[in-house]
Amino acid sequence: MQLRGVTFNWKKDDKAGVGVIAQDVEKVYPELVNTDKAGIKSVQYTSLVAPLIEAVKAQQKEISGLTDNVQTLRDTVKELCKAKSKSSACAKFISSQN
Repeated sequence: MQLRGVTFNWKKDDKAGVGVIAQDVEKVYPELVNTDKAGIKSVQYTSLVAPLIEAVKAQQKEISGLTDNVQTLRDTVKELCKAKSKSSACAKFISSQN
């Protein structure tokens, strides 16, 4: 996702806040940004929930795939070490997998 969380101070009262930059949101989701007559932009934060959920789901799918790949590689190395090598590196790898 091309959005980034930021911290800021409100101009009206200098209180701290957290959020996203409206101009950044506007590039990706223009329908979620309102611009008032003075040109001040605001973000419809509640409407960001669905895209954020989908981004988390996509990341989780990628993580699961990578986890599966790592396990496949570990299993392959373990089998290769058992079959072809009695080196200390292989012994250490095998013992770390149990």
